[in-house]
Order: sequence, then C-alpha cells, then structure tokens
Amino acid sequence: MSKLRVKPGTRAAKPKPGLFRENLRALPCLVIVILGMVIVFYVFYLGLKGS
Repeated sequence: MSKLRVKPGTRAAKPKPGLFRENLRALPCLVIVILGMVIVFYVFYLGLKGS
C-alpha cells in the first residue's frame, strides 16, 4: 500500500483574498436571473388564473 503525503503548508483550507470580489461581480448576474424567474412564474400564474 502506498502512503499519502500531506504537505504542512497547503492553502486549500484558506479562501483566496480575491474570492469576495469575484463573487461580488457575479451578484448582478444572479439578480437578473432571479428577477427573470420571478417574471416567468408570475406570467405563468396569470395564465393559470385566466385573467
């Protein structure tokens, strides 16, 4: 069996400092997608209601 080596200085657990800025750039896209879904569901609701 082979032994797994774990390096003591891995950075996998720590988030990168630029990660928040990348997520901040994705927020307008997320808002547009959610708004589009709300509009589609509202139109579908109006169609079921029959008004």
